[in-house]
Amino acid sequence: MSFENKKKVDKLILEFNSTKINPNEDDDTSFVESLQDITEKVLVDESLLKSEKRFKALVKNGADLTAIVDPEGNYLYISPNYQSILGYTEKDLIGKNAFDFLHIEDLEILKKTFAKLHNQKRIKIPPFRFKNKMNGWSWMQSIGTNLVDDATINGYVINSIEVTDLIETQQALNKSNERFEMLMKSGSESIWDYDLEEKEFFLSDGFYENFGIKSKLPSENNDLINSLIHPSDKSKMIASFRKTLGDASKFEWKFNYRILKSNGEYAHVRDKAVILRNKKGEAYRAVGAIKDITSEYYYQQFERIERDVFEISVAKPDQLKEVLTLYISELEAIFPEMKASILSITNNKIFNIASPSLPKEYIKTINGLTIGNNVGSCGTAAYKKEKVIVSDIFNDVRWSNYHDLAKKYGFKSCWSYPIFNSKNEVIATFANYYATVRHPSRYEEQAFERAEKFLSLLIEKNQHFKDIKKSNHRFELINSISEDAIYEWDILKDNFYWSNSFQTTFGHDIRNYNFSRQNWMDLIHPEDYKEFNLSWEKFINEQKKTNWSYEFRIKNANDTYSYVEDNANVIRSENGLPISVIGVLKDITSSRLNEFY
Repeated sequence: MSFENKKKVDKLILEFNSTKINPNEDDDTSFVESLQDITEKVLVDESLLKSEKRFKALVKNGADLTAIVDPEGNYLYISPNYQSILGYTEKDLIGKNAFDFLHIEDLEILKKTFAKLHNQKRIKIPPFRFKNKMNGWSWMQSIGTNLVDDATINGYVINSIEVTDLIETQQALNKSNERFEMLMKSGSESIWDYDLEEKEFFLSDGFYENFGIKSKLPSENNDLINSLIHPSDKSKMIASFRKTLGDASKFEWKFNYRILKSNGEYAHVRDKAVILRNKKGEAYRAVGAIKDITSEYYYQQFERIERDVFEISVAKPDQLKEVLTLYISELEAIFPEMKASILSITNNKIFNIASPSLPKEYIKTINGLTIGNNVGSCGTAAYKKEKVIVSDIFNDVRWSNYHDLAKKYGFKSCWSYPIFNSKNEVIATFANYYATVRHPSRYEEQAFERAEKFLSLLIEKNQHFKDIKKSNHRFELINSISEDAIYEWDILKDNFYWSNSFQTTFGHDIRNYNFSRQNWMDLIHPEDYKEFNLSWEKFINEQKKTNWSYEFRIKNANDTYSYVEDNANVIRSENGLPISVIGVLKDITSSRLNEFY
């Protein structure tokens, strides 16, 4: 027997049937037999079975959540993967209302959207929060399909995916962008954003508010900023930035430099940025903020200079010219356009002490000039006992007799400050020459005002301190020429050493006992005690602070009080810890009483 395979398949599947011709007889030899080709039916059944298994696997293990709800939102069916994604089993949800699991802030919009399914075949449901079984909220995004008329479904099919990570990432990004936009508009910070791929440089409004720098097009701002960096800092700053960009392990960059403001002054700034990199480690964006640290810079520099110079003056008590030359050189390094000079005043004549940057021939010419009104800046300042600011030499009467000198040596402005001793006598002048017509900047004013007191201390007292770390013998030498009470406080031993002037001026005889800090505090007027103590403690405990000045009242031996001015300098260890304090106590009672009467 042979069969023709017309379907051209590898094999046919046949169903064999055999039936007795006469079932009531015992004859087992007569049968009716038939063969039926069921290949197609079997293949269809197998395909359906595979499809069903595949669907169940997808439903159980897939990312999509499938649910069937009735028109009121009650669960009729949930896919098995609800448990792995949201923690719920069929028992937890079947018969429950879906709206009971929604976040209260999303409920109203979800109800309105769900209602559209009554009249529409399919709707897209906006992201919402669904309470998971782990006592948290999961963000979901869903599509609803109305299959109420389908007899096998008879409800709404809700297909959902869990999008919590995506939503939270987007929200964080939105907040970040909002914060960035606010910062870019804020005038309090100078923020920049550099797109390294597009070569676009964005500047916040703070650049104009803080430095007077007007933003240009993003494609032009990088060149704009680079053009404003101080020539001495520009190449170093750019090299540092490029080096950081090229190092895949670096995600932060910072650099201090100077930038030109719209008023022609340079501001000291600290530039700090965050570097964003791709998976390859390549920098594609840098976001930074520039902070004006000019005040901080000058304060630190003034403190450092005074500390260093004072230490040298202690080590070399009789080398005044060397000490003052160092001081001037340090100031000139901070203010490069300045050429400074310190002249002594003796018998109403000016004599050079230290002028390292001025021409020697000029110094020789003015040496020995008699002070007086309109005798340049220094002669006038010493004569009138007040600072003299000559911003334009060739248009100022105080220099009218010295135009030839100014022209010869290129001076166009000169400011001079008188230096007083403890008797309010002018003992020197501190002058600053410039090659341009100009007024002092705020920071130059601060530097020169500090210099007045500091130079007074150095010039008047430096020669008397032979060895600040040795015995009290040096105070005996000072007693012969000074009415001021000079002291040294050994902090470690808590012992004050006073010059004899302490007894002659205030009447206290302390020769026979150790004078401690508490003894000192006991002499402070009760009304001055608190403020004095706060100022003193701040001075001692600030590691970078070296000098201190304060006015207060001190008790005399006869129980009266004198007004005094205390000018002190602290000696610190390498770690900044105070070791000893050297000070001068000046009786200013007469001048203070004159203010009242």
